[in-house]
Amino acid sequence: MIHAARPAIIRAMLRPGPLLPALLFVATLAGCAEDPGRGAVRGSLFVPACGVTSSLDLTCPDAAACDAFSLVADFFAVETFGRRAVIRLQAGGRPLGQSDGFIVDIADTDRLVLGQPVAVGPDGPVRAALSLFDRCPESPQSFLIVGEITFDAFGTGAGDRVAAAFTGLQVFDGRGPADAPLGVLRGDFDFRVLKGSTRQRYVDD
Repeated sequence: MIHAARPAIIRAMLRPGPLLPALLFVATLAGCAEDPGRGAVRGSLFVPACGVTSSLDLTCPDAAACDAFSLVADFFAVETFGRRAVIRLQAGGRPLGQSDGFIVDIADTDRLVLGQPVAVGPDGPVRAALSLFDRCPESPQSFLIVGEITFDAFGTGAGDRVAAAFTGLQVFDGRGPADAPLGVLRGDFDFRVLKGSTRQRYVDD
């Protein structure tokens, strides 16, 4: 089960409800394919509650061109729940609750239009979440991410390409009213789907 200490926004995004028995897991893993794909998220980020008494300052004077925060992914996964799809980018293939990762949640894949920017936000057709459980394992922080993402390719069949890019994603503290952003992120990912088993989960056992 999901630990209560994990941020609520991550728990809400990854809660499949009654669709869990029909879970389809599609993943590319480093070591399971010659080319696992590529993906990275970079930018400026300040985490005021990285630990009980510590913060994480990965900021630059010029946030738009900043690389102080860097997440380079070598694990890629897609889980589908009917017409909903959740994409996960991670540094390593450990459970999400132990890793740094970036999650993209598409509410209705049938309505996804390739090549056009799509709104990202808590009430939009796409939601996103940032997990920093490797760098900040004791943090109660949850992040609200707002902006746009553009998909160039998307599919869930074996060999299908999944590719998207984003710039200017603003990161807010998800525990309270949105104030000044904690950071600005940009990035992209491009990988091929490899059908796998369901033993890899988003939740902690």
